[in-house]
Amino acid sequence: MAKRPLGLSKSNKAKRAKQNNDTTTKESTESTESTPQLTLEVEEGEDPEDELVQLHALWKTYFHEERQTEQLLNGIINECNSKLIKSDEDNSKLDTDYLAIFAFALVESIYTEDGYHPEIHELFERARDVTTRGFTQDSKNELLRLTFANLCFTRIITEYISQLKSDSTSLKDTTTGKEINLYNVLKDGMNKFSLYTKDLPMTFEVLNEFGTLLELVSNFNSSRSVAEDGLDSDIEEDEEDEDEDEEKAESVIPVSHPLYEIRTHVRDLFEWQRVKMIELYESLKLQNISDTDKFKLNVITTIGELYLKKAAAPMRKFLKLRYGDDEENSDSDLCKESQQEAIDSIASALEYLRLAQDPDSTDSWVAVAEAYIDLGNVCDNESTEQENAYGEAEKLLRKANIAAHGRYDDVLSRFLQDQAE
Repeated sequence: MAKRPLGLSKSNKAKRAKQNNDTTTKESTESTESTPQLTLEVEEGEDPEDELVQLHALWKTYFHEERQTEQLLNGIINECNSKLIKSDEDNSKLDTDYLAIFAFALVESIYTEDGYHPEIHELFERARDVTTRGFTQDSKNELLRLTFANLCFTRIITEYISQLKSDSTSLKDTTTGKEINLYNVLKDGMNKFSLYTKDLPMTFEVLNEFGTLLELVSNFNSSRSVAEDGLDSDIEEDEEDEDEDEEKAESVIPVSHPLYEIRTHVRDLFEWQRVKMIELYESLKLQNISDTDKFKLNVITTIGELYLKKAAAPMRKFLKLRYGDDEENSDSDLCKESQQEAIDSIASALEYLRLAQDPDSTDSWVAVAEAYIDLGNVCDNESTEQENAYGEAEKLLRKANIAAHGRYDDVLSRFLQDQAE
């Protein structure tokens, strides 16, 4: 299937310069010095003189356009911090959105040119304190809930998983020494998660961060490599070895390992991600965004990929039962049930992947072709359904290969060779 980069713009994360150690303690007078002069666009009907409106515009500019700008992130953090200090001095209430943006910016600041910030634990603790304060004011705030979910997902990836080894039996808070239950941290983030309808691309990135976390857990302590910018999806593996890795996945991590509970629930967790992605897509449709919009196409593609992921386990089970050594189970109820489950999931994947076909992206055509190949693989051998699926795949591969001037020669040749055997 077509691959996509996972996570919160991870290809840029390691390159982004972030805040200095003392940014959260600087005074507001310094924030104007550290913030670059920008022309900010505000939403129609909003007051451009309103400080909260300005902060939202500044955050949107940073998050979607200027992710490598250290000064801009510092300025946001300093502005929010000074507002928080002032509200404490005045014994007044700070708008919850200020707290949400402050916490999200703190989490962003853990990434530096050299890797993770040396005070990563303190930054996460500070961000958590800020979100806790926000929830006491408005527990239903969409941005705050999304921020908290991002905090949990990112913290597991960066602070917690990075401490673990294959033989780890516990994970403790570096400050309090208390045991950390990673599954509870993850569930806490999932329970708080909310679509932020005012910024659906931001929501999409948080859901992708969740997906990256699940991929890391699925491949933890396996032979599959994980690159700094997310999963290295360019590494090709022998299909039989890949299937064997999948079947043995749950045995790689012992019961005592801190990641074990997440690993045992990983399929259900991917299902949660798929459901939330569909909710996001439904919100996009309500906004009457063009079907050719790149962001919308990315969302649709991701849903299709998650349906293919859902199909993977029953597909492997069906192929093993139907074409494995155990002939007695080749037509068993379990075999047929697995076959139908795989077919249904792949059909749903095709529904979305066909919608996501981009006239400017031959990769999107190949993604549909590969889904058709998966569908053919789980249809009865030499059936009309199988022939139709393989036929659709071949047409798309040939079309993509011509348009891309032979870029998919190897893919097409392998497919045709498999068909001939």
